Amino acid sequence: MKRKLDFIENLKTAILVVLFLITILLLYLSYNQDGSSFSLEEILPGGRSSQVSIDVDEYLAPSYTIKVGENGHYLITYKNQIKAFEVASECAQSLLSASNIEISEISEEAYNLVCRDINSVQLIFDYDFPFDDYCKKILGKTIKRPDNLNGFRSLLFSDQIKSDLYMRNMAGNCFKISVAENYYSTEALSRVLNFDGGEIRFMDIYELGFKSIGDDIVIAWDEIPERIFGDTLDFVRKITDGQGNETYMYGYGQKRLSINESSGFEYKCDITGTNTPDFYTDLEVALKFIKEKLDVSEDLIKIKTVSTIDDEGVILNHFIFDTDGYAIEAEVKAEDISYFKITNQEAL
Repeated sequence: MKRKLDFIENLKTAILVVLFLITILLLYLSYNQDGSSFSLEEILPGGRSSQVSIDVDEYLAPSYTIKVGENGHYLITYKNQIKAFEVASECAQSLLSASNIEISEISEEAYNLVCRDINSVQLIFDYDFPFDDYCKKILGKTIKRPDNLNGFRSLLFSDQIKSDLYMRNMAGNCFKISVAENYYSTEALSRVLNFDGGEIRFMDIYELGFKSIGDDIVIAWDEIPERIFGDTLDFVRKITDGQGNETYMYGYGQKRLSINESSGFEYKCDITGTNTPDFYTDLEVALKFIKEKLDVSEDLIKIKTVSTIDDEGVILNHFIFDTDGYAIEAEVKAEDISYFKITNQEAL
């Protein structure tokens, strides 16, 4: 009797599996009759991976570089920053890979004295470049550092002291990295840079900030839901409140999109599982999402801040990007966008 009951239960299970597969097949066939596509991967949380191509180095490059001329004046250039960062990283790699390296915090006054050295070269970023991730990139490992050296906004190379590398972060903390021997020359940096941007005052070195060379972002609001949900938009519920704000939900809220055309939009996606933050991979995921969903030119986006957050015990990379008109936030989990927000800065 028990065997008969087990057989019946197994038969029921098999029938349910067959019915489920037939349902999926019928959905596939119905969505392909009119030439449209249906992808189970795309409607599940996380969605289909982007096919957009991104050169992360374009976004990681410094905003500008400062050099002290023979007359003691400060010269600036915005050009060829990707190549400048490559050469600077080669210099930094030689020094940071030394066995007798010492890292110490120095005063702002001591840092500024080095800034005034003839032929010194300083690369300035608009954000704190994560120090550990930078070391992993150029050395393949992290190195011991002071707790407050989480990142650096500037890299300073002195032509007078070629065994030292200097860093300064957004908080104004300054550091000296020293070895016993000479490990670099500023001549290599000077060769790839043409300081044709004119002269600036010392007090303005860190005050220039990001200046877009493109037009303002133009958002096609009516296209955002389809760009976010793709071919699965028919599976999404739409709710419009009395003020005209729109909310789109997939499933039981696994994906949620809220749009207010005057202030911006917010997107959330529930992604399960663990996460191993990787600065370069996660940055590429965020940039691809921006370019794919907003159709934005590279010239319009600059990294503003990079940080990690604790999302219920899971560490995520959190990015804020700056544009002429909008602030953009993105969080990445398991190499996918878990949170994305774009805000009209004029509406703040």
